Amino acid sequence: MKQQDLKNTMPARLAPYRSCLRHFLSYIDDVEYSDDHIFSQERLREVTPNDVIRWFNYRLYGTDDPVPGEEDTCPKVRSSALEGWKKMLSYFMPNNHHQWNEIDNKGNPTKAKCISNLIQSIKKKEARHRGVKSTARRPLKESEYRSVLGIARNHANHVVRYGIPALLSIQTSLIGRVDDVTQWKKMHFKSHSTFPLFAAQARLNWSKNVNEERDAPWQILLGSMDADFCILLNVGLWLEVHLQQRAGASLSPYVLSFSNNHSIPAGGQRAKETAMNTMREIFNDDGFQGLHAEDNGDAGPLGTHSVRKFASTWARRNGASRDEKDYIQGAMEKGEGL
Repeated sequence: MKQQDLKNTMPARLAPYRSCLRHFLSYIDDVEYSDDHIFSQERLREVTPNDVIRWFNYRLYGTDDPVPGEEDTCPKVRSSALEGWKKMLSYFMPNNHHQWNEIDNKGNPTKAKCISNLIQSIKKKEARHRGVKSTARRPLKESEYRSVLGIARNHANHVVRYGIPALLSIQTSLIGRVDDVTQWKKMHFKSHSTFPLFAAQARLNWSKNVNEERDAPWQILLGSMDADFCILLNVGLWLEVHLQQRAGASLSPYVLSFSNNHSIPAGGQRAKETAMNTMREIFNDDGFQGLHAEDNGDAGPLGTHSVRKFASTWARRNGASRDEKDYIQGAMEKGEGL
């Protein structure tokens, strides 16, 4: 496929990939390439591991040739940023499936050992708190989870009042990402065929690593004696209220139809945006009883992913073994049934 054709067929989500490649080669070539510049396969084959190391060092220290032995030099970016850039650059390398052969100088330059060693050295500095503080979302605590529900249930807007508890119950039951559950369709939610009186079934075929239809079989949903965690109670209440109060809600294919957009996948993406914005508002609400740094060590920021991390921890603390927790979480990531 020609480079121009490749550019035209790229999904919009790959725009950051193109931007990363442009910034990388603009630095290496000392040329300010335009946003729409197309790099030839010949130019991409000339990229070497040393080029990647130079650019990484520039982003880390402001110079592509840092003084050796300065162990206390604090990097300006996280190792996770380097890993992300490595992945983005690797996408464009002509031999991106091959390891780098140091003898023949062939293969994917981003897979060279020297690059892995550099990233590992930055991780070691991060472990010693030398560098940029992590912005990773920390898990919610049980008290914080219940505080979010308390604020949501007192909200005037029924989408927040009933939709957010439904969202949180789905995430905790299935240890799911907000991306997955906001794409959950009504056609993939029904009573269990064998135990219809106390169980339901669901399919989440938009999970991150679902690539084939068989990767997203039906999963069992069970209720809970605790109303804050009961997926059947919270989702059922949300649907009953929402279908009555919002005109046209029955036309939406989504369980969590937080907007009037009924198209696929845009409707689910809008629901995700609504959920993230709403959760951000709740975390900043004066009534939110969040833990402070002195109560929780290095208390980090909270986000929708904090719910998934909380669900993982909650499963372990309620008797699930690490293998069982990993299986449930892996099932969501791969779309496997339970």
